[in-house]
Amino acid sequence: MNKMFNIKKIISIILGLFIVLFTVSCNKGNIDNESKVVYMRGDFAVDIDSPYELVGYSDYYFIGEVISQKGTEYRDPIDVETENGTEEVTSPYTNYEIKVIKNIKGNLPMNKNITITKAGGLSETGDLVLYEKDSLLDVGQVYVMTASAQPDGSLLVSGPNSSKIFDQITTRSSDSDVYDKFNDIYSNEVEFNRERFHFKDNK
Repeated sequence: MNKMFNIKKIISIILGLFIVLFTVSCNKGNIDNESKVVYMRGDFAVDIDSPYELVGYSDYYFIGEVISQKGTEYRDPIDVETENGTEEVTSPYTNYEIKVIKNIKGNLPMNKNITITKAGGLSETGDLVLYEKDSLLDVGQVYVMTASAQPDGSLLVSGPNSSKIFDQITTRSSDSDVYDKFNDIYSNEVEFNRERFHFKDNK
């Protein structure tokens, strides 16, 4: 797992220090209207507020429509000491089926839907686990996303600003001026030297 997105370490630190809980109103898959939110704080390798650094770190930068939510995986089990003794805690990852509308960096399939994984989601105890300033994806919504290919070929979308609503869509033509600012970000990306992998469609 890339250093930037090492949720296992983050979970162990955050659950050992504090949990921020409050009631939220939401409509994402099976999330309850009164789901408790557990916020994670990440120690990121790049400035997450700089799109140039985010794109430079990522393997893929694209615009895609969320077709469906495909469920949640629970990874990276760790033991956490609680007042009731030692408990095993896992990190939730939510899978989505998406349709790529426009490739900006990298070449993802556009002739069929693919699966991406978003860090965060419903925990095994029913809490909503998210990075601060991040959210899950809405089915039917279009996003501008940065993704990192994992060693197994899957795509991980993780952290604040990794998926931003594409609210300027007026056309889906690949030569439209609406994409100019995203092409400019890619052209001026801040390159990040790390091990790289490629997307593999394992359907």
